[in-house]
Amino acid sequence: MCLLHGILFLQTIKPADIATVRKLAKPPHLIMRIMDCSLLLFQSMLDTVSIDLEKSCPKPSWGEALKVCRHFCSISVSGFCAAATYNHHIVKPLL
Repeated sequence: MCLLHGILFLQTIKPADIATVRKLAKPPHLIMRIMDCSLLLFQSMLDTVSIDLEKSCPKPSWGEALKVCRHFCSISVSGFCAAATYNHHIVKPLL
């Protein structure tokens, strides 16, 4: 059920929303974490793991997330969601 809700949520995102996030030089930490989850869902590459000394946790892969945002804006939302392969093996660790 969570997977279905996630897919339905992705379909509500507009290109303008993504454009707003892309403009942020240093977005809030939570947005960067959500984008990391998106990278995992879309089986995209993550940056090499390094520690964020300010937050005492792994640094988010913001550079890779911006690449996904550019791709997201260039195609329709439904096409982007259809291109991803979702299954419980990918989604369960994110919960």
